[in-house]
Amino acid sequence: MPAGQRTVLVLRFFEDLSVEQTAALLKTSPGNVKSQTSRGLEALRSALRTQPTKIEGAS
Repeated sequence: MPAGQRTVLVLRFFEDLSVEQTAALLKTSPGNVKSQTSRGLEALRSALRTQPTKIEGAS
């Protein structure tokens, strides 16, 4: 996942910033934040789908 997508996801979901706050902090448009969020979430979902599931305690 590109750094811009990671940055937007961290600011939006870990720091709980709004689209507008994230855009202001990154000096970009709200539309760009929305686009990067969408692409980043899809990349994250895709990565999670391809990871084998490990159940703790299972052999």
